[in-house]
Amino acid sequence: MHACLSRLLVATAMAAPALLGAGGAHAADASVKQCIDANESSIKLQADHKLSEAREQLLACAATSCPDEIRAECERRLKALDAARPSTAGGPATGTVPGSEPTAAPGPAPVPTAGVEPATATGPVPTPEPPEPGRDPAWLAGGLVTAGLGLVGIVVGAVFGAKASSEWSSSQSNCETSASCPNHAQAVMDHDDAVVSANVSTAALVIGSAALVTGGIVFFAAPYVEPEQGTSAGLRIGGAF
Repeated sequence: MHACLSRLLVATAMAAPALLGAGGAHAADASVKQCIDANESSIKLQADHKLSEAREQLLACAATSCPDEIRAECERRLKALDAARPSTAGGPATGTVPGSEPTAAPGPAPVPTAGVEPATATGPVPTPEPPEPGRDPAWLAGGLVTAGLGLVGIVVGAVFGAKASSEWSSSQSNCETSASCPNHAQAVMDHDDAVVSANVSTAALVIGSAALVTGGIVFFAAPYVEPEQGTSAGLRIGGAF
């Protein structure tokens, strides 16, 4: 396409000397030939990717001394070349064509303004697993307290049982028989004390055993609840004993 256009420009430019006088025909021919050669040379250099050399030739054929057709074509191709060239030395490549404004190739992409955070890819936020349900702490505490009271009752019953046995032995030693009872009053007191101690021992053992069993049942029967749903039901049951 460029070759056909160049031939058309050559034909047009070669016709220009006929319009000139005899004195300036030779100089005009030389000037037109230089413009044509510069245009054709720029086409070949641009095809060979020698953009700097091609640009120099385009500047030459875009001079005001060249015919209008050649100059217009060279100016157009010069602007297109400058627009396609990468920036050099930190700034865009520019070219100045006689009688036209400087052209500039597109510069690098603008740098993000300070203080503006770049967009970041975000993924789905993992959902924490709910805590596993546990035994009701109120029931566990109530069972332990009740069982502890039961153990205390059993210990008290055992102590009073031993005391009752000792007092009964003392009563028997003071009065071996009803006929032989030298210390009758002391024997009666020891007998009464033994009866009281035996009754206390029996009651303590019964209540202690019941409390121990109840505490164990409450402890091992504690229901499972969510961590934030602790209740005081077990504590109320344990406090009842």
